[in-house]
Amino acid sequence: MQMIIQAIEEQETLKAMEFYWGKAKPLLIQDFKVHEWTIYYWSLQDEQVKSDWRISPYMTTLWTSKMI
Repeated sequence: MQMIIQAIEEQETLKAMEFYWGKAKPLLIQDFKVHEWTIYYWSLQDEQVKSDWRISPYMTTLWTSKMI
């Protein structure tokens, strides 16, 4: 899953990134417990600085929705 997320992050356009995010998100939700720390890592929950990762806001939203 780490490699899939990295590949999504490296898409050249936002449109392509969002397309592939739409494919990966249900898998992350379905097996949240398996991917919990991957989601946490990519959402930068413990980082003090802003990231250049475009996927972080998507991961943060997913993380937050599962922690409620």
